[in-house]
Amino acid sequence: MIVIAKLKHGSDLTKEYLDNGELSTSEYSLEIGACYSVYGIAFLRGSAYYLTVFGSKYDFSLNWNPGCLFEIYDKRIGNNWGVESIKNNQSILFDYIVGFNELMDPKFIYDLMEREYSATSIFLERKEEIDLFNKNISENFDLIKEITTRYQLPIQEVENINKKIENAEFYFGIEKLFYSFINNKIQVSQNDKNNLTNLAKDMGLDIPLWEAIQILD
Repeated sequence: MIVIAKLKHGSDLTKEYLDNGELSTSEYSLEIGACYSVYGIAFLRGSAYYLTVFGSKYDFSLNWNPGCLFEIYDKRIGNNWGVESIKNNQSILFDYIVGFNELMDPKFIYDLMEREYSATSIFLERKEEIDLFNKNISENFDLIKEITTRYQLPIQEVENINKKIENAEFYFGIEKLFYSFINNKIQVSQNDKNNLTNLAKDMGLDIPLWEAIQILD
């Protein structure tokens, strides 16, 4: 699962999150417009919190960020994820947890947030698995975002652009479409050029999309 940060200030929080104890003066460690892998989802009184990572591999912070700060970019989660009710646990404030197997154990959550070595080691293993699952999705996002930025399209159009590409008749895989063109591994047929040019017009680009993709190299 991947989400896009749209907000980062406590003043942007909805009433439901403020009622849950979040502060309107808070500042969240998020980069507006950036995409984040979700490593777990927690629910408190019906409001969702996404477990995200900020920082490098060996120097990072883990945060349960309010869901209202994000827009969902890709809703797919790992096949081995489950859900667990933890509302009767005194050490964790959430009602339900959705995530990988270990994350559904309140003790693991507590140890992880306290950065206990064993819990952190397990989390890094699961993070690597989730990052691999999300890798192609996030790389496609970065490429599409660069196109929208370069041609002054609103970042809000990123998801719509992705859907248009996915739904196009000539579609044969987002990754192949981008990387093959960028690396010049395939010849771009005139038919594909025409299709991409028409699609670019729908997106509001002033340059044929296949040319825009090649320029990114």
